[in-house]
Amino acid sequence: MTRPDSLFEAASYDLNKFIERRITERRAMHRDSMDRRKQPASQEVEQENLSSEKTPTAQPPSSH
Repeated sequence: MTRPDSLFEAASYDLNKFIERRITERRAMHRDSMDRRKQPASQEVEQENLSSEKTPTAQPPSSH
């Protein structure tokens, strides 16, 4: 299909083409995990180790 002549239709056509291109690029992008919201397992373990090293162990209050 060729680009329409009217301004509104041309803008709509360009936007649709941009969206199609962007979706194609995102689908082709390699991801580390199946779910993008999840972090890869190696990073989760590293963050847990770092957070446990930074937080001092809490002393229970004295019952005196």
